[in-house]
Amino acid sequence: MAPIRTAFIGLSSTAKTSWAVEGHLPYLLSSRGRSHYEIVALLDSIVTAAEAARAEFDLPQIVKVFDDPRELVADPHINFVVCNTRVDAGKAVYEIPNSIIGLQSRVFSIVLKLKEVLDSGRIGHVLSSDIQALGTWLPTDSLPEGVVYFAERNIGGNPINIAYSHMINYVHDVLDEFDSFEGRMQIQRPVLKITDKDEKMKHTVKSDIWTAFQEHACFLWTINGENGEIVITSPAGSYLHSDSYGEPIAGWQKELLVLGRRVAAIYERFAAW
Repeated sequence: MAPIRTAFIGLSSTAKTSWAVEGHLPYLLSSRGRSHYEIVALLDSIVTAAEAARAEFDLPQIVKVFDDPRELVADPHINFVVCNTRVDAGKAVYEIPNSIIGLQSRVFSIVLKLKEVLDSGRIGHVLSSDIQALGTWLPTDSLPEGVVYFAERNIGGNPINIAYSHMINYVHDVLDEFDSFEGRMQIQRPVLKITDKDEKMKHTVKSDIWTAFQEHACFLWTINGENGEIVITSPAGSYLHSDSYGEPIAGWQKELLVLGRRVAAIYERFAAW
């Protein structure tokens, strides 16, 4: 089967975050990834930025560069699009056929094992479940200047929307959806320090994003059943979708960065679909 012709949105040589470079690109450029996918186009806000990314990551000159998403969508040579960037409010977002959502925690071995144990009936009917989680991705009282927009709820990209959304997704996958729920949040740090690359404070910003403080383990999840209890802990927080655990993994994943192993599993499933 011919590789899936793939366009990449948000691959940048000057990005402030590394998710595209560490989470996606290693698999796509690996021998296994190349057998399933071929990067044929890049999209950025300006063509020169896309050209810089093509050069930075040693992509072939035949990789097309775009600055208009409409042209990319209209290109018949492209049949799959990877979007690795945020879209500001007020701008149109195109829904492109042959797309997948990055819910990679569902294919992580711990999540799959939990589902297997519950489906087997070993602990009986689930009576209750409780999670205590702390985000360890960023300090609770500051932000790097490159992601200062994380302090603005209306932009959408912040540790709550990202980390919590991934976490509650795999919880739902294991335990099913809520019948009903009531949520409460508190802004504990209305002012955040903005730091430079040397972690020195440059200024402060007002924040309308909820933060948390650490009392216990970074991640503690209990599932209580009629005949037993399951306890899951992680010293690195709730990021089962990315880098909380490096093992266990499939043999072919060992050559990849830990951050990209779960993403690679999603790519594998899509290619086989």
